[in-house]
Amino acid sequence: MRSTGPGFMRQLRQIPTLIFSLALVLTLAACGGSSESDNDSGKNAVAARGAVRADLVPQKSAKRGVAYGGNSAADLTVLSKGISWWYNWSPTPEAGAAGVYKSLGVDFVPMAWGGTPTVDQLSSQVPDGGKYLLGFNEPNFKSQSDKTPSQAAALWPVLQEVAKRKGLQLGAPAVNYCGDCVSEGGVTFTDPVAYMDAFFAACQGCQIDYIPVHWYACDVSALKSYIDRFRKYGKPLWVTEFACGDNPHDSITLAVQKNYMTAAVNYLENEPIVARYSWFSGRNSSIPNVNLLGADGQLTELGQLYVSLPFGLGDVQLTPLSASASASENADTGPAKAIDNNLGTRWSSGFTDQQWLTLDFGASVNVTHVRINWENAHASEYQLQTSQDGLAWTTIKSVTGSNGGIEDITGLSGSGRYLRMNGVKRSTPYGYSIYEIAAWGSLTPAPQGTVRATASSSENADLGPEKAIDKNAGTRWSSGFSDAQWITLDFGAVTSLSRVRIDWENAHATEYQIQVSNDNANWTTIKSITGSNGGVEDFPNLSASGRYLRINGLKRSTPYGYSIYEIETWGGDTSNPVAPPQSTDPVALTAVAAAASGSENGGLGPEKAIDKNIGTRWSSAFNDAQWITLDFGGMASFSRVRINWENAHASEYQIQVSSDNVNWSLVKSVTGSNGGVEDFSSLSASGRYLRINGVKRSSQYGYSIFEIETWGTPPTAQK
Repeated sequence: MRSTGPGFMRQLRQIPTLIFSLALVLTLAACGGSSESDNDSGKNAVAARGAVRADLVPQKSAKRGVAYGGNSAADLTVLSKGISWWYNWSPTPEAGAAGVYKSLGVDFVPMAWGGTPTVDQLSSQVPDGGKYLLGFNEPNFKSQSDKTPSQAAALWPVLQEVAKRKGLQLGAPAVNYCGDCVSEGGVTFTDPVAYMDAFFAACQGCQIDYIPVHWYACDVSALKSYIDRFRKYGKPLWVTEFACGDNPHDSITLAVQKNYMTAAVNYLENEPIVARYSWFSGRNSSIPNVNLLGADGQLTELGQLYVSLPFGLGDVQLTPLSASASASENADTGPAKAIDNNLGTRWSSGFTDQQWLTLDFGASVNVTHVRINWENAHASEYQLQTSQDGLAWTTIKSVTGSNGGIEDITGLSGSGRYLRMNGVKRSTPYGYSIYEIAAWGSLTPAPQGTVRATASSSENADLGPEKAIDKNAGTRWSSGFSDAQWITLDFGAVTSLSRVRIDWENAHATEYQIQVSNDNANWTTIKSITGSNGGVEDFPNLSASGRYLRINGLKRSTPYGYSIYEIETWGGDTSNPVAPPQSTDPVALTAVAAAASGSENGGLGPEKAIDKNIGTRWSSAFNDAQWITLDFGGMASFSRVRINWENAHASEYQIQVSSDNVNWSLVKSVTGSNGGVEDFSSLSASGRYLRINGVKRSSQYGYSIFEIETWGTPPTAQK
């Protein structure tokens, strides 16, 4: 744990723990298959049909965890209702939790906190059967593991060897802003990103599977900006310590912690780059109202909230029903071995290049992330492909120059019942050999758009019902000051509804109903809520249909009315032939090429801004009059543009469109930009070409963009 923000917070930890022997005592902070014959028809990929298995739908968040080192068996039991993992700044679990965590379905993640561990020593302390290993804790802090980037890099081979022996993914050093910081090469590493830059430079070629970060400011928008700073590394992020801790302590009430936790968890659950997060802490006296645990085995009010908060259904680990393959080396290395969650088994193909492995999920899913753990006989070139029928395949990622090991491929966009690793070229005379393949993605459809919203009343003209569907968390609907108030959403046609999410302002309903109707007169209640605590309430697994959806208030929590920032819905149209209303950003568009006024060098060309890889970027020449143009191959309409800037961003620029790449029309002028991720919705423009036209730089360098994404109506060839 550390201090964050501009006025660095005092140090908060004091729990000592013995980490490594060798007469070294460290003080820890309290935050401190079956075989199948070859054929070339592709039909082998079609496995047994069946319904989606129940374990495709998670019962709790796969991301959510706790940073705490004092769990008893009873503590972990009550926390296990809502968490999937924990760590304790140590390579071994607490004695009280060690005997129960596996049966509770909670992963323990060991940490090599600091010091100078040896391979044998650390290996003996890390339990078998794990998946991950956390690296050094806050090495830029002199009061924590206290290592310069080069010192951490020099010790990294020890951690890599332990990860290799145990079959673990290895996390980078966990960083944060600090006050009393380490220095090297004339740089004092107060900035965590500066430390990570230096560490990566010193540890080139090192195994880094994910990046842990810490955060204690009480502002979710600042948390989002912080996360954005780490996107350039192209690695999954773990937020391994977070809480509201930087405000004056007399202002951090229980209500403040609850509101911050609700908003932060909602963001972290739905941010794809965040793979895991853990609240600090179970019990700690350094931050007011932060504890999840009270007496032994008892959750505090905050703890009850944490384990019960909704979890994102947008990016979860998918469970295949079965696996099939072009061929297997023998009966003991069949395709089922690649999905058995056992790193001691593997699938091994026939000894030719044209080999494949297919996963069947039983129903169509959206795939956003694939991880392959290769044995030494890996593919040097391969494709990831999806299919609805196991016959017609779409390539969603082509990989060349692979070095094997654990490959984590994020930022994918593909859908289908089947996912295939299609081998193109082997790295050895043997076949392809995979210990384990896993996939993550979306199990629910995208939110439906709404035609309009009406309400029983509004507090004033600026707080009308349309504010609850404008996709702006800074606006809200507020009702008249009585219990019998409602807000109704009209979808324009009968629509099926599977999920509703309500983001309440402080003036929420304690009792209310979610209702549907086909005529706006006769209502059916699909969910009754009592004892609501407000915040973000998410109701999945609904089964209802209607043209209208109503939130019908019964009892207020305050003397004011009901106040809602945003209502979101998921489902699909059930009428025929009437289609559901279109969303404001209906289809993600694909540019067929990118060109630019200039590039800093050959490795930073414009194609890097459309390669769906946030670890690459386009960087322009070093002057203001620079541009990047995307060609969509035909006339497209644009409703939304998102730009992910590197630090060298434009402070002023224009978004333009053209049908001929000569005559340009202005869509959006941007001034006073702070860079980061800028998302522009509700646009209305069309053209074959879209250009980001730089006007003024924010630095002496050029313009640098990780990725440009667009939404709208694609050209006919893309549909």
